[in-house]
Amino acid sequence: MLINGKAVDLDEPATFYEDRFNHGTYFSHLAQAISHAVATPSSHQMHAASIVTQSGEQFGWTEIGLLHDHLRNDAASSDRSAHEALSNGNHGQPQGLGPGGEAAGKGQQLETIMQTGTEELKIRTFDGTVTVTFSDAVIASTTRARVVCVEGEPDVFYIPFEDIYFEMLRAMDKNVHRPDWGMAHFWSVSAVGEAADDFMWAYLAPEPAAAAVANHGAFNPESAGISAVPAEHGIHSTALPDN
Repeated sequence: MLINGKAVDLDEPATFYEDRFNHGTYFSHLAQAISHAVATPSSHQMHAASIVTQSGEQFGWTEIGLLHDHLRNDAASSDRSAHEALSNGNHGQPQGLGPGGEAAGKGQQLETIMQTGTEELKIRTFDGTVTVTFSDAVIASTTRARVVCVEGEPDVFYIPFEDIYFEMLRAMDKNVHRPDWGMAHFWSVSAVGEAADDFMWAYLAPEPAAAAVANHGAFNPESAGISAVPAEHGIHSTALPDN
């Protein structure tokens, strides 16, 4: 892919510089640097900010915006692929039914059922608000969360990058491959004088079975406070770290 004649490899390591005098924040993938840059509050966006890749390509704000649009379009295409996969083969499970064939409630509407090589993966939308906190700071808040359900594992909320406050997160030099899912990338967190590693993970380019959670972050319940409130009222589920 080319942007203004510059070669773009979204998997290439890159560094985001808030200005030309800043030491920069390193990311193991250009896609991570782009998502971090656009999450910078407008009041903190320096005119001279840029992303520089390992190969030496440099992108300013205009090009960062174009690259972010490309990522969003890719995510939208992944969503469409996931829906098409559901329509073409949902293993006899009628759309709108839960894991045991029961009707999905308003708070958790069925979106995708996919059979991977080793497990059945169910992804539901959540009709309500999901909020993630760390050390009394709000790290993410969304009304567009998705719930991933894998048999034998706790349900996991995934929040779109656009609703995550990346200024409190830092990409780690840690990637873990999960069969049938793809490569998970990890972030640490720092807020209110506290810090934690392995706080968030995300799949930037997941396998088809997990396409619906591309560019969505999930959070470690051992260090994050995760609350989910359905649109009607009341708390659906809460995961809070032990004090």
